[in-house]
Amino acid sequence: MRLLIDGDVHADIGEAHRAATQIIERAVNARLGDYGIGVDVWSFTPIIFPPGARRGHPEVKRYDRDQRRLECRLVIPFEQYRHGSPGRRCGLLSEGLLRSLEFGWTMRIPAFDWRAAAADFRAIARDEGWLTAA
Repeated sequence: MRLLIDGDVHADIGEAHRAATQIIERAVNARLGDYGIGVDVWSFTPIIFPPGARRGHPEVKRYDRDQRRLECRLVIPFEQYRHGSPGRRCGLLSEGLLRSLEFGWTMRIPAFDWRAAAADFRAIARDEGWLTAA
């Protein structure tokens, strides 16, 4: 499985977001394992806008069986992200990534061991210092 992080973010945090996503993608993709044939691509798009400016940016959770792609677009708190340290930004993204993996369970994706994927991601995030307790 390969993680891809995009971003639907306010311009004020674009550069900080790019830096955080590069850190996470590099570390996670180096260590992710094989969790079954159900998911080849884990696509995560954080939605990070000030309150009231998020119109037209809905949360999305979907699975494409043909492409074996788990796609989640989830809201991340703007002010916490904007004022956070680089480590805190990675932590907020990691929390969103964990939520997105939980949808693997709720969607009942076939041939995908979401528990192992989530456990491995938690271990990576803890090792990197992005999550302190999860």
